[in-house]
Amino acid sequence: MATINLKYIFSDEYTEDYLLYIDIPENEVEEFTANLTKELADVYIESQRKEIAYQRQQRRYKANYTFYCDEIENQVITRSDDPMFEKYINDLTKEQLYDAIKNLPKKQSERIYAHFVLGMSKSDIARKDGVNESKIRKSIELGIKSIKKHFKNFF
Repeated sequence: MATINLKYIFSDEYTEDYLLYIDIPENEVEEFTANLTKELADVYIESQRKEIAYQRQQRRYKANYTFYCDEIENQVITRSDDPMFEKYINDLTKEQLYDAIKNLPKKQSERIYAHFVLGMSKSDIARKDGVNESKIRKSIELGIKSIKKHFKNFF
């Protein structure tokens, strides 16, 4: 049984002694420590890559949010504690969404409703309609674009 103090291996992370008890022979402790360090470095590098990709995705899709805002913006961002107001906003949003779906062609609205509201997969919808799944995917994408356009005109 070997004891490894992670404070000596990862001095940046551990400021106090953190003992790791491992059931390995004493002569394999150095090799185990080296492998552990390499594996953790790989995990760290991978997490850094994912963080950079996430930041790139935020910039690409303009998903940057700021906490520095005026009083009016702050009121819009913060949620209201009034449950009646919340219910009104929720109902209003649902009503606008259903209106946008109603304005779509019949097949498109049925497919969007089936996929997003009923939770059916695109392949199930394709089987039900007797068409190729790519046609369903295209129909739903076009419907979503139309709904986005409807909301852009609305606001």
